[in-house]
Amino acid sequence: EKETIPMILRHEMTHIRRQDVWVLYLSLFIRCIYWFHPLVYLLSHFMKMDQEAACDASVIKKFSRAETQSYASVLLNIASSSVSKVSCAYV
Repeated sequence: EKETIPMILRHEMTHIRRQDVWVLYLSLFIRCIYWFHPLVYLLSHFMKMDQEAACDASVIKKFSRAETQSYASVLLNIASSSVSKVSCAYV
């Protein structure tokens, strides 16, 4: 779909504006220091999921209902394509 790339770019530009990469670097640094502690990996995962949800919320903030549905469809297509690639790799 032709609206897929602009929506993905908008999401990624939101990460850049929010400077999420620095939080990811900090998370990686903490994981390196506390590599032996399982909660560090769990918290890192939840932090990444929160970043993604915040970016998605920021992207759709000014969208119409139809644009929001289209964005959700793009996300589902990407997720389903990722899952099928992973499942094919283990077959």
